[in-house]
Amino acid sequence: MTTTSLDAIALGKQLHASDISDTAIALLDEQGTVAAWTHTAERLVGFRAGEVVGRSAALVLPSFKEATTTSAFVERCRAENGWSGATAVRHRDGRVLDAGVRLTMLHGQDGTARWLASVTDAVPRSGDATDRSVRGPLLAHTPIGVGIRDRQLRSTYVNDVAESHDGLPRERRLGRRITEVLPGANAEAIEAVMRQVLQNGTTRIHEYRT
Repeated sequence: MTTTSLDAIALGKQLHASDISDTAIALLDEQGTVAAWTHTAERLVGFRAGEVVGRSAALVLPSFKEATTTSAFVERCRAENGWSGATAVRHRDGRVLDAGVRLTMLHGQDGTARWLASVTDAVPRSGDATDRSVRGPLLAHTPIGVGIRDRQLRSTYVNDVAESHDGLPRERRLGRRITEVLPGANAEAIEAVMRQVLQNGTTRIHEYRT
């Protein structure tokens, strides 16, 4: 089982704690295989971690199978460090939902990459093209710095947006804990919350502004 801790530092005033806790998050490898699955993802689409981890993301994102075979799409994602927009999401009970999906590219210390897939606002398909056309640009302009950490709280993957928040380059983050690169009370508080999540498996939100 893969366990991840999300480093949600400086999310921007567009987001609130409820926005984060209601977002379904999955981690994909470079081939689009699901590597990690959150409890929120299970609540949103019905699939348990054991049913999706190790399988293609196309199980939940029908359009993903077609997209990942399109070199132009992959190259665009790499050039823009991700992709966001409205797309179909398949629920475990067979329903097809409309949802806002964002793919964020994360870089690892060993040179590999991962995709963080976040899904919000999943609703039954209504054919309302106006709602979908508005949601995509909103997601695209939400600057979110994302980091993934191991059980020792060391940074394993990070996206490029994180550097714009605090000026720390990717090379300085990877392989290190928050308290090693940003010493202080805020970093200690964040690590304390992460340890609580690792101990009891319950989602926690910790937010501060800088």
